[in-house]
Amino acid sequence: MIPGLRELRKLIALGEVLTPGDEGYEASLQRWSTTCIKPAAVVVKPANAHETSLAVKFATFHGIPLVVRGGGHSPSGSSASDGGMVIDLGLQRSVAVDAAGRTVTFGGGCLWGDVDDALWAQGFATVGGTVSHTGVGGLILGGGFGQLTGRHGLSIDVLLSCEVVLARGDVVTASETENPDLFWALRGAGHSFGVVTSFTSRIFPQGMVWGGVMVFPITALPNLVSFINEFCEKNDGDQAMMPMLTCHPATLGPCVATTMFFNGPKEAAEAFYAPLLKLDSILNTTGVIPYPVSNTFPNPKAPAGKRYMFSGANFVYPLDVNMVQDVSDKFHEALSRDGNEEMKSGSMVAFELIPHKKVSSVDTAATAFAGRDGKAMNMIINMAWHSKEKDDAARQICSYLTHYLKDKGWQGDKAGDRGGTYLNYLIPATEEDKVFTRADRVFGPNIQRLRDLKMQYDPENVFKKAVNLLPVDHAATGVGV
Repeated sequence: MIPGLRELRKLIALGEVLTPGDEGYEASLQRWSTTCIKPAAVVVKPANAHETSLAVKFATFHGIPLVVRGGGHSPSGSSASDGGMVIDLGLQRSVAVDAAGRTVTFGGGCLWGDVDDALWAQGFATVGGTVSHTGVGGLILGGGFGQLTGRHGLSIDVLLSCEVVLARGDVVTASETENPDLFWALRGAGHSFGVVTSFTSRIFPQGMVWGGVMVFPITALPNLVSFINEFCEKNDGDQAMMPMLTCHPATLGPCVATTMFFNGPKEAAEAFYAPLLKLDSILNTTGVIPYPVSNTFPNPKAPAGKRYMFSGANFVYPLDVNMVQDVSDKFHEALSRDGNEEMKSGSMVAFELIPHKKVSSVDTAATAFAGRDGKAMNMIINMAWHSKEKDDAARQICSYLTHYLKDKGWQGDKAGDRGGTYLNYLIPATEEDKVFTRADRVFGPNIQRLRDLKMQYDPENVFKKAVNLLPVDHAATGVGV
């Protein structure tokens, strides 16, 4: 039972306070991945930053652990609480476009589809994700790779300011001129510093693009690997693609698929992707499309209501076709074991090909985000299944592939290069990921400044989503564990 519940309901006058038995409570627990449904003691849906502040103050005063839910898309479960408070930003989904000033301001509860659609209606876009039903906060605060990253940089690189509720309840603005140290930390480690109730980002004129999905028989894998290596050499920032080792949509046999994006005219796009377009394909949806559609390509493979697990890795090019074939064989062999068939629909191993030249042009010390060296590209293992009984099997497959890919992929850690695997793809469900989510490993040379700022803004470690920034000796005192 939450102490002072009646008081909390009075404080949150415009929003909602939900506890077990209330209408809407069960619905409030739902997440993109059903692995993340947890029985929160209370779910607070503040209507604005002021009510968010009241919720944070209430939780800290009463010693109630809290988590923040933006889009609820992460399969880590870090936006759900077993017995604590969830601050759900779902009522804060306004989007305001300033066409003259070339900015957009959007609520912390927005999904990327909200922002894409509002901007597209006025001929603009900003750097967002590649899945329209993900929340804006999780992606931005972890760095933010998207289709437009090659042209404009990361989401944090076009971020102008944030409205933030701090651990002590203060509502502040963070930007290059107001609380600049906090703004530095939010851009890459934002989950650890507060509740961002509003973002303001730069926007850019945006026209129609070319893109879609192609699916090939597994025999096309050598051709695809060859093109991946070609892509890495010849892209100019206006292209992006995500090749995937996955299963045939009808037969569920091994196949290889890829999303394809080109920020330009059809003729140039088809010339660029000609080596793939000339291959025999099972499916080809490519064509000229509105920009927001390009952020929906993975949606059919990742609907809400399944059980999901992520793991991240890196790769450097040129890719070795034998290594990729070996990964494919191991992946499909595991999915074909008796009882694992349900994992075939939706599971994949994906190579994220987003040009890094713009990202690496920003100094690593400029923001908290450390993965700017341009040597390694992101990989994601996404396991998808339905029944709880297969949780352990999915984890074992994820762990096995993660270990293999980390061993065969980027070796920067062994060379002392500490900023590596993309935080937003690291969900510590496997032992391999637990190692890679050490704070010093994720934030590299930025870790000491982050720890100093953490002690300034959140010394009690109220916010510790994904990565615990506090050093071991501090955590051992009972704070931040």
